[in-house]
Amino acid sequence: MMDTNNSSLSACWRNNRKIAIAPPPTIADENQHKMCQKPRNINAKPPSPRNRHNRKTNNGRNGSSHKSKQANKYHRQPGISDEEKSRYLALDAEMVGFGQDGIASALARVTIVDWSGSIVLDAYVQVDQPVTDYRTFVSGITSQHLLPGNGAIPFDECRSKVAKILHDKIVIGHALKNDLAVLRIHHPWQDIRDTAKYEPFMKTRFDDGVLWPRKLRDLCKEKLGKDIQQPGQPHSPIEDATSALDLYKNVRTKWEKAMQYKINKTNEIIRKKTEAAMFVRLENAESSFAATKLVECSIGVAAF
Repeated sequence: MMDTNNSSLSACWRNNRKIAIAPPPTIADENQHKMCQKPRNINAKPPSPRNRHNRKTNNGRNGSSHKSKQANKYHRQPGISDEEKSRYLALDAEMVGFGQDGIASALARVTIVDWSGSIVLDAYVQVDQPVTDYRTFVSGITSQHLLPGNGAIPFDECRSKVAKILHDKIVIGHALKNDLAVLRIHHPWQDIRDTAKYEPFMKTRFDDGVLWPRKLRDLCKEKLGKDIQQPGQPHSPIEDATSALDLYKNVRTKWEKAMQYKINKTNEIIRKKTEAAMFVRLENAESSFAATKLVECSIGVAAF
């Protein structure tokens, strides 16, 4: 039921309650509202439309700023002490081919750099077997590099030096399995950081979901905005070792957490196996002791 009074507000009944309803605005009200508004400055410069390209660039998703942010990303990682830095070394090796068609590989050069990228070792190595493929287009090695008179050292001397340098160190590199194999050096798995085997750096090639390593050149381009191993130029082991080191620095925190998880799980498995083996030995010892006592009792009864 509507209220019939002459007030400026209308009213209605809802849920047994009387509710006031404001009347719709009149033309006079709208004119009065416009007069109260602040006058517009006709000389003011209109706002410029947003530029999608600039917005993308500012967000770091496009343009040169993206590359610079990627390249310097590892500087934003949590601080690392000088003592801890001294535990890290990056390794790269160049090889030549021997045997039929030069398929077998022999060490020809090895390079080790420290956390700051300074060279710890860079040596050419004498090859005992006749070299059938110097792989110069990739390795940069020629026959002159491997002559003793030009500074090349014997393999055993090189291997001894490298083993001594890498002892108790965390070794970083790309496809380190090949480098360590040609050096004939075994290094503990928990002290290896291989950028070819780090799962976030790998990719699936087929529909089976199996992860495959990626080329160091492609990883550096994508993760660091850095161009290495230019087409038509031989690889530089110094550059390759330093690039693998930069890739590691870029994800060091996450990588170390993953490694610590693997180490803990491995230690747990070893502990359980050790406990199970000790339990089996204890059971065997108790069974042997009981059998011995049984035999002694049997002998005693027979003698009685």
